[in-house]
Amino acid sequence: MALLTRTCRQCGNTFEGGPRAYYCPTCRAERTRKTYAEYKRRKRQGKTRALGSKDTCERCGKTYTVKGGIQRFCPECQPIHTAEYDRRTSLEFYRKHKDRINPTRNQRRKEHRRKNIGKERKLTKWTKELVIERIRERATQGLPLNAQAVQQDEGYLYGAAIKHVGSWEATLKEAGVDPAEHKKKRGRRKPFWSKERVIEKIQERARIGLAVNAGTVQQDDNPLYQAARIYIGSWEAALEESELVPKQHNKPKRKRNPIGYWTEENIQKHFKRFLNNTDDLSPTSVKKANPNLYAIIVKKYGSWGKFLYSYINSDE
Repeated sequence: MALLTRTCRQCGNTFEGGPRAYYCPTCRAERTRKTYAEYKRRKRQGKTRALGSKDTCERCGKTYTVKGGIQRFCPECQPIHTAEYDRRTSLEFYRKHKDRINPTRNQRRKEHRRKNIGKERKLTKWTKELVIERIRERATQGLPLNAQAVQQDEGYLYGAAIKHVGSWEATLKEAGVDPAEHKKKRGRRKPFWSKERVIEKIQERARIGLAVNAGTVQQDDNPLYQAARIYIGSWEAALEESELVPKQHNKPKRKRNPIGYWTEENIQKHFKRFLNNTDDLSPTSVKKANPNLYAIIVKKYGSWGKFLYSYINSDE
C-alpha cells in the first residue's frame, strides 16, 4: 500500500495516508465519535439491524443474512459492487494524477489527439448480424476462421462474437460455417527419444568420460535413464546395445565395516586420524567434515561434548 500525502476532505489539512484515507487523524476521530453516537441513537429507536437478521440486497432485491453492520448487498452482488467501486475511484484518482502516475502514456495520448483533431472517429457498433456478416466475408476472402487466427487478425471481431453469441464455435454455426472444417490442424509432435537416440547419448557420455552406471545417470540425466528403460527394457540392456560392458561400469560397492567394529578403541583411532587434518573441533565443523564419524560418536557416547571429555581424560 502506497502512503502518500493526502488532503483531508473535511479540514483541508495534509497528512500521510493510503489510497482510501480521506480524512486526517483528527477529523477521523471526530467522525468516528459522531458515527458511534448516531449508532447509539438509532439503536435506542430500534432502527439497527441485529447480526443474523434478514435484509434485502440493494442491487438485486434478494434476501440475505446480515453479517455486518454496514452490509448492503448479498454475497453474490458484493464482489460486483466492490469491483465497480474500485474501478470508479481508481479512475477518478488516475485522472487527477495522470501526469505524475504515467507521464509517458499521457503524453502519447495527447499527441494522438493532436494528430486527429478534426477527424471523424469511426466506431463499429457490433451486433450479432454484423458479426455473422463479417465472418461470411472472411470465408469468401479465403481467410482462416479458426479462433486463434481471428484473435490475432481481428480481436474485436472475436470479442464481439463472444459477447453476442457466447462462443466462437456457436458463432460459426450461426454463420452457416462448419467449425470442424476450420479448426487449426495440429501436427503430431515427433517424440524426442528413440532407441537410436538413447544409444547415441550413452556412447556420448562414455566418450567424454562421464560415468554410465545406473545410479549416476539417474542423478545426472534421469530422462535418459527413463528413456532407456522404455525403449530398450533396462539400463544394462541399453549399455549392451551401446557396445559397453555393464560390469565394467557398475559403481563399486562401498566396503562395509563388520558388526561390532566401532569400539571405543577404533573410534579414537579414526578420531586421531581426523585430528591430523583439522584443528576445528566444533560440532558443526566436524559434522560437516566427517558426518559418519560424528554420527557414530554421538550414538556411542550420547553427545559430542561427552566424547571429547572422555578422549581428553584417556590421554591423561
